[in-house]
Amino acid sequence: MFDEPLPKQVDLRKLAGREAHFSAKLDISVMQRIAEAAVGENGFIDVDLHIGVDEYRDRYLKGSVHCEAEVICQRCLQPVSVVVDARIHLHVVWDEKQAQQLRGDIDPLIIGEDDLVDLNEVLEDELLLSFPLVSHHEDGECPGKHDYELPSEEASVEVVAEEKENPFSVLAKLKVNKE
Repeated sequence: MFDEPLPKQVDLRKLAGREAHFSAKLDISVMQRIAEAAVGENGFIDVDLHIGVDEYRDRYLKGSVHCEAEVICQRCLQPVSVVVDARIHLHVVWDEKQAQQLRGDIDPLIIGEDDLVDLNEVLEDELLLSFPLVSHHEDGECPGKHDYELPSEEASVEVVAEEKENPFSVLAKLKVNKE
C-alpha cells in the first residue's frame, strides 16, 4: 500500500499480477482539468484503488475517488462547495475487440499492447464523469441577487385554465353574416 502520490506511469499487467493497492490523499492541483474547474486550490482528492486479476483472469481497476472542491455556482456566480464520489470498476483490455467481448455491465480501459498508463489521468476522467453538469447552491441558499422566481403550482394551473381565442372565429363570423 502506498500513502504517497500515485505513480505517473504504470504497467498495469505487472501491478495486476501483484494485486497492487493504492491509497492516497492528493491536492486538487494534481488533476489539471479538475483544478481548472475549481475556484482556488483548497480542494482535495481521496483515492482508494485496487488493481488485480479476477476469477476470469481479467485485469481490473476497482475502487473509489472522493473529491471536495469549490466551483462556481451557475446561478449566482459565487463559489459553492461540491462533494463528488466516483466508483471505479474498469477492466483492462488491449484493443477494441477485447472490449467488445466484455460482459455488458463492465467498462473497458483500452491501453494498447505496450502502453504505460497514467493513473492520475484515468482517475481524473472517472471523477469528471461524476461531477454535476451544472453546479449550484441548494434552492434558497444562493447569496447573490436573483431576478427570477420558480413558478408555483398555482401559476401553472392558471396558464392551463386560460382559453386562447380560436384563430378561425373570424371566419365563423363571416359565414354567419352571409346567411
